Amino acid sequence: MLSSDGIGTRQGPSVRSQTQSSPHHIKTCFKGNSWYDITDKEGNEVLPSHLQGGPWFQTYQGVKAADNSPLFARLMRVMCNHAPIGEYRVRFFPNEPYKACQCDLKSPETRQHLLMVCSLFVRRINHYDLDGITTIRGLILFLQDNPQAFSFEPPELPRHADESWPAYRRELELARDEENKRRKKKRFPPLVGPIFLHESIEFTRHWNVLLE
Repeated sequence: MLSSDGIGTRQGPSVRSQTQSSPHHIKTCFKGNSWYDITDKEGNEVLPSHLQGGPWFQTYQGVKAADNSPLFARLMRVMCNHAPIGEYRVRFFPNEPYKACQCDLKSPETRQHLLMVCSLFVRRINHYDLDGITTIRGLILFLQDNPQAFSFEPPELPRHADESWPAYRRELELARDEENKRRKKKRFPPLVGPIFLHESIEFTRHWNVLLE
């Protein structure tokens, strides 16, 4: 039975104020063991919060995940590691045969593998470092660039070999041209060089050395 002042209930003022003012409460109550540790553009840890729209309703380089239901669904699958991949199947269906990643039929199909190194997907240079994809902006752009990542229809070919890739790549070039026009007006240096890691000679050399 509810108390007269609501204290101790899910809707009570003490619970509401704690949920709204305590990131620690949000973290300990709603962040599971499989939550993907990632940061916002200020370097703050992204927590599973709905307050002020949370990080999910923000726009990142023209992409707003909340406006795209399939994209938003895949984002949540990544964040919770609740996705149609081998790592999930091992946890929930341990008696079924393990499914390796399609990229080489040997690598474990884990969230980390798909995000960081799987050759089926492309990654933007300016959102990838030695630790991989570490920001919510980089993650959303990764999912935008790879529409079959963490979907129920995994790719059979690398993203940059797909027939839709040239047109999509051209759109990004045009978008960068527009961005450089704005940067020129503000006297900022232009964005130059390859957009994606697989287009970088240094990156190609790095992986060739690792594979030898």
